[in-house]
Amino acid sequence: MYSARDRVEQEEWLAEMNRAADSLELGADAKSTAEDLFLSNVPESERSKPAVAAA
Repeated sequence: MYSARDRVEQEEWLAEMNRAADSLELGADAKSTAEDLFLSNVPESERSKPAVAAA
């Protein structure tokens, strides 16, 4: 699980993921699941975040 602080700290990445989901015309459930997975597995290293966001 993740905290509300995690969501705030990762807002830039979540916005990027949301833009990608919109361009792929994904539904709300898919977006929510993607956010939950990202926030539950967010890496410490900035250079690893694009890979986790893409997954």
